[in-house]
Amino acid sequence: MIEIKQISSYIMDSGERLLIGGERRQVLGEEERRFLFTKLEKLFSANRRKEGTLAVNAWISEQLRLFQQGEQSFEELSACIAQRYYDCKRECNRFAPSALVIALAAYEEAHHLVLLDQSYRSGYHCILDDRQQAVYAPTRFLSQTLLKDDFGFTLSLGDHTLHVLEQRSDRGYVLSEHFLQVQPSPSYDEIHRVMEENVRGLSEKYEMDTTQALTRMKQVTKSHVEEQEELSVSDLAEEIFAEVPYAADEFCMRMKQEGIREMLPLEQVKVRRSLAMQRIKTDTGVELAFPVEYMEEGDKLAITHERDGMIEIAVKNVSHIQNR
Repeated sequence: MIEIKQISSYIMDSGERLLIGGERRQVLGEEERRFLFTKLEKLFSANRRKEGTLAVNAWISEQLRLFQQGEQSFEELSACIAQRYYDCKRECNRFAPSALVIALAAYEEAHHLVLLDQSYRSGYHCILDDRQQAVYAPTRFLSQTLLKDDFGFTLSLGDHTLHVLEQRSDRGYVLSEHFLQVQPSPSYDEIHRVMEENVRGLSEKYEMDTTQALTRMKQVTKSHVEEQEELSVSDLAEEIFAEVPYAADEFCMRMKQEGIREMLPLEQVKVRRSLAMQRIKTDTGVELAFPVEYMEEGDKLAITHERDGMIEIAVKNVSHIQNR
Protein backbone atom coordinates (compact mmCIF):
# COMPACT_ATOMS: atom_id res chain seq x y z
CA MET A 1 0.00 0.00 0.00
CA ILE A 2 1.34 3.41 -0.97
CA GLU A 3 1.24 6.41 1.35
CA ILE A 4 1.67 9.90 -0.08
CA LYS A 5 3.63 12.16 2.28
CA GLN A 6 3.79 15.29 0.11
CA ILE A 7 2.63 15.97 -3.41
CA SER A 8 2.85 18.63 -6.11
CA SER A 9 0.61 18.78 -9.18
CA TYR A 10 1.22 20.64 -12.43
CA ILE A 11 -0.62 21.33 -15.65
CA MET A 12 1.99 21.02 -18.40
CA ASP A 13 1.80 21.91 -22.08
CA SER A 14 5.26 22.53 -23.50
CA GLY A 15 3.75 23.33 -26.89
CA GLU A 16 1.85 26.25 -25.39
CA ARG A 17 4.72 27.16 -23.01
CA LEU A 18 2.52 26.33 -20.04
CA LEU A 19 3.65 25.02 -16.64
CA ILE A 20 1.30 25.85 -13.77
CA GLY A 21 1.00 24.27 -10.36
CA GLY A 22 2.91 23.51 -7.19
CA GLU A 23 2.70 21.77 -3.85
CA ARG A 24 -0.74 20.64 -2.76
CA ARG A 25 -1.25 21.83 0.82
CA GLN A 26 -4.93 21.02 1.23
CA VAL A 27 -6.16 17.51 2.01
CA LEU A 28 -6.90 15.43 -1.09
CA GLY A 29 -10.54 14.55 -1.67
CA GLU A 30 -11.50 10.89 -1.40
CA GLU A 31 -11.99 10.31 -5.14
CA GLU A 32 -8.88 12.29 -6.04
CA ARG A 33 -6.84 10.44 -3.43
CA ARG A 34 -8.06 7.04 -4.69
CA PHE A 35 -7.23 7.97 -8.29
CA LEU A 36 -3.70 9.14 -7.44
CA PHE A 37 -3.00 6.23 -5.09
CA THR A 38 -4.07 3.70 -7.71
CA LYS A 39 -2.02 5.23 -10.47
CA LEU A 40 1.13 5.97 -8.47
CA GLU A 41 1.09 2.46 -7.02
CA LYS A 42 1.17 1.02 -10.54
CA LEU A 43 4.58 2.66 -11.04
CA PHE A 44 6.04 0.26 -8.49
CA SER A 45 4.77 -2.91 -10.18
CA ALA A 46 4.56 -2.25 -13.93
CA ASN A 47 6.26 -5.03 -15.91
CA ARG A 48 7.65 -2.52 -18.40
CA ARG A 49 9.61 -0.45 -15.88
CA LYS A 50 13.40 -0.38 -16.26
CA GLU A 51 16.06 -0.26 -13.56
CA GLY A 52 18.80 2.35 -13.77
CA THR A 53 21.73 3.68 -11.76
CA LEU A 54 22.27 7.39 -11.24
CA ALA A 55 25.74 8.84 -11.70
CA VAL A 56 27.50 9.88 -8.49
CA ASN A 57 27.28 13.54 -9.50
CA ALA A 58 23.77 13.38 -10.99
CA TRP A 59 21.91 16.69 -10.70
CA ILE A 60 18.84 15.08 -9.14
CA SER A 61 21.00 13.41 -6.46
CA GLU A 62 22.31 16.85 -5.51
CA GLN A 63 18.76 18.23 -5.30
CA LEU A 64 17.74 15.31 -3.08
CA ARG A 65 20.75 15.92 -0.85
CA LEU A 66 19.75 19.57 -0.36
CA PHE A 67 16.20 18.50 0.47
CA GLN A 68 17.19 15.74 2.88
CA GLN A 69 19.59 18.09 4.69
CA GLY A 70 16.85 20.69 5.07
CA GLU A 71 18.48 23.21 2.74
CA GLN A 72 15.43 23.35 0.47
CA SER A 73 11.74 22.58 0.91
CA PHE A 74 9.71 19.97 -0.94
CA GLU A 75 8.00 22.80 -2.81
CA GLU A 76 11.39 24.04 -4.04
CA LEU A 77 12.50 20.50 -4.88
CA SER A 78 9.39 19.69 -6.90
CA ALA A 79 9.45 23.09 -8.65
CA CYS A 80 13.08 22.52 -9.69
CA ILE A 81 12.28 19.03 -11.03
CA ALA A 82 9.13 20.20 -12.83
CA GLN A 83 10.89 23.11 -14.54
CA ARG A 84 13.82 20.96 -15.62
CA TYR A 85 11.52 18.25 -16.92
CA TYR A 86 9.43 20.84 -18.80
CA ASP A 87 12.60 22.24 -20.45
CA CYS A 88 13.72 18.72 -21.33
CA LYS A 89 10.40 17.93 -23.02
CA ARG A 90 10.64 21.09 -25.12
CA GLU A 91 14.20 20.23 -26.17
CA CYS A 92 13.03 16.76 -27.20
CA ASN A 93 9.99 18.07 -29.11
CA ARG A 94 7.47 16.49 -26.74
CA PHE A 95 4.63 19.01 -27.02
CA ALA A 96 1.53 17.05 -26.01
CA PRO A 97 -0.32 18.43 -22.96
CA SER A 98 -0.11 16.35 -19.78
CA ALA A 99 -0.73 16.29 -16.03
CA LEU A 100 2.44 16.06 -13.95
CA VAL A 101 2.64 14.71 -10.41
CA ILE A 102 5.73 14.81 -8.19
CA ALA A 103 5.43 13.18 -4.79
CA LEU A 104 7.22 11.84 -1.75
CA ALA A 105 5.70 8.44 -1.06
CA ALA A 106 6.20 5.51 1.28
CA TYR A 107 5.94 2.09 -0.32
CA GLU A 108 6.82 -1.21 1.36
CA GLU A 109 8.62 0.51 4.26
CA ALA A 110 10.83 2.61 1.99
CA HIS A 111 10.52 6.27 1.01
CA HIS A 112 10.65 7.32 -2.63
CA LEU A 113 10.62 10.36 -4.84
CA VAL A 114 8.00 9.69 -7.50
CA LEU A 115 7.33 11.45 -10.79
CA LEU A 116 4.39 10.64 -13.06
CA ASP A 117 3.71 12.50 -16.30
CA GLN A 118 0.21 11.51 -17.42
CA SER A 119 -0.92 11.82 -21.00
CA TYR A 120 -4.53 12.51 -21.89
CA ARG A 121 -6.95 10.26 -23.71
CA SER A 122 -9.45 11.68 -26.19
CA GLY A 123 -13.16 11.05 -26.10
CA TYR A 124 -16.57 12.66 -26.29
CA HIS A 125 -19.16 13.78 -23.78
CA CYS A 126 -22.76 14.82 -24.23
CA ILE A 127 -23.65 18.42 -23.32
CA LEU A 128 -26.46 20.89 -23.85
CA ASP A 129 -25.77 23.62 -26.39
CA ASP A 130 -27.17 27.18 -26.43
CA ARG A 131 -30.45 25.90 -27.84
CA GLN A 132 -30.76 23.28 -25.07
CA GLN A 133 -30.10 20.43 -27.49
CA ALA A 134 -27.97 17.44 -26.53
CA VAL A 135 -24.80 17.44 -28.63
CA TYR A 136 -21.54 15.51 -28.54
CA ALA A 137 -18.37 17.46 -27.92
CA PRO A 138 -14.71 16.29 -27.82
CA THR A 139 -13.04 16.11 -24.43
CA ARG A 140 -9.81 14.92 -22.80
CA PHE A 141 -9.47 12.81 -19.71
CA LEU A 142 -6.86 10.95 -17.66
CA SER A 143 -6.90 7.17 -17.51
CA GLN A 144 -6.82 5.24 -14.23
CA THR A 145 -4.37 2.81 -15.82
CA LEU A 146 -0.87 3.55 -17.07
CA LEU A 147 -0.89 4.38 -20.79
CA LYS A 148 1.99 3.79 -23.20
CA ASP A 149 2.57 7.54 -23.34
CA ASP A 150 2.69 7.94 -19.54
CA PHE A 151 6.21 8.63 -18.22
CA GLY A 152 7.35 8.09 -14.66
CA PHE A 153 10.05 7.04 -12.25
CA THR A 154 10.48 5.96 -8.63
CA LEU A 155 13.70 6.86 -6.82
CA SER A 156 14.49 5.43 -3.40
CA LEU A 157 15.60 8.11 -0.93
CA GLY A 158 17.75 5.51 0.84
CA ASP A 159 19.92 3.68 -1.68
CA HIS A 160 18.84 5.70 -4.75
CA THR A 161 17.43 2.60 -6.49
CA LEU A 162 15.83 3.93 -9.66
CA HIS A 163 13.06 2.48 -11.82
CA VAL A 164 11.89 4.26 -14.97
CA LEU A 165 8.73 3.80 -17.02
CA GLU A 166 8.60 5.30 -20.51
CA GLN A 167 8.06 4.65 -24.20
CA ARG A 168 10.84 5.34 -26.69
CA SER A 169 10.32 8.44 -28.86
CA ASP A 170 12.05 9.74 -32.00
CA ARG A 171 14.62 11.39 -29.72
CA GLY A 172 15.29 8.22 -27.76
CA TYR A 173 14.26 7.84 -24.12
CA VAL A 174 13.37 11.36 -22.96
CA LEU A 175 13.02 10.62 -19.25
CA SER A 176 15.96 8.29 -18.69
CA GLU A 177 18.53 9.44 -21.23
CA HIS A 178 17.83 13.19 -21.44
CA PHE A 179 16.27 14.06 -18.07
CA LEU A 180 17.87 11.61 -15.62
CA GLN A 181 20.92 10.89 -17.81
CA VAL A 182 21.00 7.15 -17.11
CA GLN A 183 21.14 4.04 -19.30
CA PRO A 184 18.51 1.73 -17.79
CA SER A 185 18.55 -2.03 -18.11
CA PRO A 186 15.79 -3.73 -20.14
CA SER A 187 12.36 -4.03 -18.53
CA TYR A 188 10.87 -7.41 -17.65
CA ASP A 189 8.51 -7.17 -20.64
CA GLU A 190 11.46 -6.55 -22.97
CA ILE A 191 13.45 -9.40 -21.41
CA HIS A 192 10.53 -11.81 -21.72
CA ARG A 193 10.08 -10.89 -25.38
CA VAL A 194 13.80 -11.48 -26.10
CA MET A 195 13.79 -14.77 -24.18
CA GLU A 196 10.73 -16.01 -26.08
CA GLU A 197 12.27 -15.14 -29.44
CA ASN A 198 15.50 -16.95 -28.60
CA VAL A 199 13.82 -20.02 -27.08
CA ARG A 200 11.75 -20.34 -30.26
CA GLY A 201 14.79 -19.86 -32.49
CA LEU A 202 17.07 -22.26 -30.61
CA SER A 203 14.45 -24.98 -30.24
CA GLU A 204 13.91 -24.89 -34.00
CA LYS A 205 17.65 -24.80 -34.68
CA TYR A 206 18.31 -27.89 -32.55
CA GLU A 207 15.11 -29.67 -33.65
CA MET A 208 13.46 -29.58 -30.25
CA ASP A 209 9.74 -29.40 -29.49
CA THR A 210 9.17 -25.63 -29.68
CA THR A 211 5.83 -25.72 -27.88
CA GLN A 212 7.34 -27.71 -25.02
CA ALA A 213 10.36 -25.38 -24.76
CA LEU A 214 8.24 -22.20 -24.71
CA THR A 215 5.83 -23.69 -22.20
CA ARG A 216 8.69 -24.76 -19.95
CA MET A 217 10.12 -21.23 -20.06
CA LYS A 218 6.75 -19.82 -18.96
CA GLN A 219 6.31 -22.46 -16.27
CA VAL A 220 9.67 -21.79 -14.64
CA THR A 221 9.34 -18.01 -14.86
CA LYS A 222 5.76 -18.04 -13.55
CA SER A 223 6.75 -20.22 -10.58
CA HIS A 224 9.60 -17.90 -9.55
CA VAL A 225 7.47 -14.78 -9.99
CA GLU A 226 4.70 -16.20 -7.80
CA GLU A 227 7.16 -17.25 -5.10
CA GLN A 228 9.24 -14.06 -5.53
CA GLU A 229 12.34 -16.24 -5.85
CA GLU A 230 15.50 -15.23 -7.70
CA LEU A 231 16.05 -16.77 -11.14
CA SER A 232 19.25 -16.60 -13.15
CA VAL A 233 19.55 -16.81 -16.92
CA SER A 234 21.78 -19.89 -16.63
CA ASP A 235 19.33 -21.72 -14.35
CA LEU A 236 16.45 -20.92 -16.70
CA ALA A 237 18.50 -22.15 -19.67
CA GLU A 238 19.24 -25.45 -17.93
CA GLU A 239 15.53 -25.96 -17.23
CA ILE A 240 14.49 -25.24 -20.83
CA PHE A 241 17.35 -27.00 -22.64
CA ALA A 242 18.08 -29.82 -20.19
CA GLU A 243 18.50 -32.33 -23.04
CA VAL A 244 20.58 -30.01 -25.26
CA PRO A 245 23.34 -28.40 -23.11
CA TYR A 246 24.94 -26.55 -26.03
CA ALA A 247 21.59 -24.87 -26.71
CA ALA A 248 21.56 -23.71 -23.07
CA ASP A 249 25.07 -22.26 -23.51
CA GLU A 250 24.04 -20.45 -26.68
CA PHE A 251 20.93 -19.08 -24.94
CA CYS A 252 23.07 -17.61 -22.14
CA MET A 253 25.47 -16.09 -24.69
CA ARG A 254 22.60 -14.48 -26.61
CA MET A 255 21.10 -13.02 -23.44
CA LYS A 256 24.45 -11.48 -22.56
CA GLN A 257 24.76 -9.98 -26.05
CA GLU A 258 21.28 -8.42 -25.58
CA GLY A 259 22.49 -6.67 -22.41
CA ILE A 260 20.40 -8.86 -20.10
CA ARG A 261 21.97 -9.41 -16.69
CA GLU A 262 22.48 -12.86 -15.19
CA MET A 263 19.82 -12.35 -12.51
CA LEU A 264 16.39 -11.70 -14.01
CA PRO A 265 14.43 -8.73 -12.52
CA LEU A 266 11.40 -10.58 -11.14
CA GLU A 267 10.80 -8.33 -8.12
CA GLN A 268 7.31 -6.75 -8.22
CA VAL A 269 6.54 -8.46 -11.55
CA LYS A 270 2.89 -9.36 -12.07
CA VAL A 271 1.84 -12.71 -13.52
CA ARG A 272 -0.06 -11.77 -16.65
CA ARG A 273 -2.38 -14.09 -18.51
CA SER A 274 0.18 -14.35 -21.34
CA LEU A 275 2.70 -15.81 -18.89
CA ALA A 276 0.21 -18.24 -17.33
CA MET A 277 -1.21 -19.48 -20.65
CA GLN A 278 0.32 -21.13 -23.72
CA ARG A 279 -1.26 -20.60 -27.13
CA ILE A 280 -0.65 -22.83 -30.14
CA LYS A 281 -2.00 -22.94 -33.68
CA THR A 282 -1.80 -25.93 -36.01
CA ASP A 283 -1.26 -25.86 -39.77
CA THR A 284 -4.85 -27.03 -40.11
CA GLY A 285 -6.14 -23.85 -38.44
CA VAL A 286 -6.92 -25.27 -35.00
CA GLU A 287 -6.05 -22.91 -32.13
CA LEU A 288 -5.62 -23.94 -28.50
CA ALA A 289 -4.96 -21.96 -25.33
CA PHE A 290 -4.21 -23.80 -22.10
CA PRO A 291 -2.53 -23.22 -18.70
CA VAL A 292 1.23 -23.82 -18.97
CA GLU A 293 1.18 -26.47 -16.23
CA TYR A 294 -1.05 -28.71 -18.40
CA MET A 295 2.01 -29.67 -20.46
CA GLU A 296 3.14 -31.78 -17.51
CA GLU A 297 -0.31 -33.12 -16.64
CA GLY A 298 -0.89 -36.01 -19.02
CA ASP A 299 -4.40 -36.59 -17.75
CA LYS A 300 -5.45 -33.18 -19.12
CA LEU A 301 -3.39 -32.61 -22.26
CA ALA A 302 -1.11 -34.75 -24.40
CA ILE A 303 0.91 -33.69 -27.46
CA THR A 304 2.47 -36.69 -29.21
CA HIS A 305 4.88 -36.70 -32.14
CA GLU A 306 4.14 -39.71 -34.34
CA ARG A 307 6.72 -41.65 -36.38
CA ASP A 308 5.32 -40.36 -39.65
CA GLY A 309 6.03 -36.77 -38.58
CA MET A 310 2.46 -35.93 -37.72
CA ILE A 311 1.43 -34.51 -34.34
CA GLU A 312 -1.47 -35.77 -32.27
CA ILE A 313 -3.08 -33.44 -29.71
CA ALA A 314 -5.42 -34.92 -27.11
CA VAL A 315 -7.47 -32.86 -24.64
CA LYS A 316 -8.54 -35.29 -21.90
CA ASN A 317 -11.12 -35.65 -19.16
CA VAL A 318 -13.38 -32.84 -20.36
CA SER A 319 -16.94 -32.92 -19.03
CA HIS A 320 -18.29 -29.73 -20.58
CA ILE A 321 -17.54 -27.44 -23.54
CA GLN A 322 -18.51 -23.76 -23.80
CA ASN A 323 -18.93 -21.96 -27.10
CA ARG A 324 -17.17 -18.58 -26.91
